[in-house]
Amino acid sequence: MRSDTASFDVAAEFHQFYLMDDESQPPIPEAITDQDMAARVRVAPNIAVLHTLFEGVIPVTLQVTQAPPLDDSSNWDHVVEFSVDVPSGRVVVAGCVSYLPECPRMSVPAGSLRGRASFRTVPNSEQCRVNLWPGSMESTHVIKGQHAS
Repeated sequence: MRSDTASFDVAAEFHQFYLMDDESQPPIPEAITDQDMAARVRVAPNIAVLHTLFEGVIPVTLQVTQAPPLDDSSNWDHVVEFSVDVPSGRVVVAGCVSYLPECPRMSVPAGSLRGRASFRTVPNSEQCRVNLWPGSMESTHVIKGQHAS
């Protein structure tokens, strides 16, 4: 299976960072539910907000494939699937106070994507991997849980 992978250091200010459509650059959703915090992700049109346990710069790996990845949730502390619409075919990875023109971007299949965010705690930090693949818009589903505070 063909995949594109890139790694970034992302500033997770206020325990969150964003995956958003490059062209629409949507507003950050302000409402946060207990369910969002338990899932550690909240979605709104053209954006997914990922909630981290660690506040600071964290390594994020973004992997884009044509099909869902294999389940390796046993290697992670928290795994959640979500949907995000990226009509431009480019996703921006950004922190809360990041200057968007300088944020990393990656090409993705344009349209509706399924995502799987996997988190694990490492000494003094946290790692995150996000898998994205074409898929229908579905509800957020926690595969393995570890709550953000």
